[in-house]
Amino acid sequence: GKIELDKLAALQRGQKDDDYTLGFDTLDIQDVQYLDRGLNVDTIKLDQLQLLVSKNTDGSWEYNKWLPEQSKTDSDENARNSSTSASSDADDKQAKPLAIALNRLDINTDKKLLFIDNSTQPPMHIGLQKLDLDLQHLYSSKPDSDTRFKLFAKTTRHGTIELAGIARPFARKISFDAEGKLKGFDLRAATPATKKAIGHIIQSGQMDADLKLLAVDGKLNSNISLALYQFHIKALNKKDAEELDKKFGMPLNKTLVLLRNKDGSIHLDIPITGDVSNPNFNPTDAIFKATSKAAAVTLITFYTPYGLAYAGGNILFDLATALNFEPISFAPGSAELTDDNTAQLDKLSELLTAKPGVHLTLCGATSNADTYALFPDLKPGKADAPAPALSAEQRAALEQLARQRQINSKNYLVKEKGIEHDRLILCAPEHNTDKDAVSGVEIII
Repeated sequence: GKIELDKLAALQRGQKDDDYTLGFDTLDIQDVQYLDRGLNVDTIKLDQLQLLVSKNTDGSWEYNKWLPEQSKTDSDENARNSSTSASSDADDKQAKPLAIALNRLDINTDKKLLFIDNSTQPPMHIGLQKLDLDLQHLYSSKPDSDTRFKLFAKTTRHGTIELAGIARPFARKISFDAEGKLKGFDLRAATPATKKAIGHIIQSGQMDADLKLLAVDGKLNSNISLALYQFHIKALNKKDAEELDKKFGMPLNKTLVLLRNKDGSIHLDIPITGDVSNPNFNPTDAIFKATSKAAAVTLITFYTPYGLAYAGGNILFDLATALNFEPISFAPGSAELTDDNTAQLDKLSELLTAKPGVHLTLCGATSNADTYALFPDLKPGKADAPAPALSAEQRAALEQLARQRQINSKNYLVKEKGIEHDRLILCAPEHNTDKDAVSGVEIII
């Protein structure tokens, strides 16, 4: 009818009394029936569960040392193959899968549930210090029935996890539909794993997330809305930084700077799709790819209104290169700002105000149009004629014009719009004789 167990401690790890792998204070199983490979249970209540799962330095699981030795001799195998028909029938009966019918599972603990990975340097410690799990209607013989669950947990670093929904854990293709929230997750806990996997450490960062987890017949169609606060990572060396940027599809640290709001937070919606039933499915890769895509979408959505037009001639921009804004065009031979120029600079000031981590480089430039405006005698009679040779004095005049254009643009942003001067970097002015050369100021993030 019922089973009650108190004060279990199993798989001792060390000399201390509380250093064991699995334990609990009480286990109360009510209304138990076992018949013809069928286990029917009304309620399982587990109180003060304690768990420690650990990986060794070589990546193997610590619990392997407690598993029994698996030794099967040839004679044993031959004996099985030569078994009688009667014994085969018995084996078939014995091999019948165990059917589990559980009406309710209730797990409540304020003890730690830890995972320690000694294969990282330093060893990674993550876990929970509180867990409340309520699960109802778990039927292995009815794989298409819905199992309802509700979970609340608190991490060892004070973050909280709430999740509730339905799942079909015994279905041939797993399905689930759940929503939840993650609050105050300290990302530094993952530093040993990121150091090992991508050669970067997490200097700081806290994460909140709204979770919408959906899978229908093994096909994921989920979304995670992330909010990252004061998230900063650092590469261990230049090679690791370049490899991650290549895998990520963009300069990662530059992208993080671009995505930060005034308060230093980063907000991203990450759709996660894929086949959860596929043994090769890796949710980490899915999240990684979705993050890069979400960052790209965020950049396009946010920056296009501010005049982001091209980079290296590509449509909109290529995230793997420097991000360029539409140049500020000046009248040939002039460095005076027009109304159109100031309107464009006003938009840039809005961007700089909204994204305090962004710095802009202003590069003054002149073209053949400026040459002909300052020195009309040099203008050739034919449109396809080569650019004229310039004297040292003429080159100096064009360089001064380009320099004054970038200075006037910076002065407007600093004096009229209140942008900090150290966020606006001037470069060496240039004169370009190409057909489509800029006559004004190029702006580069």
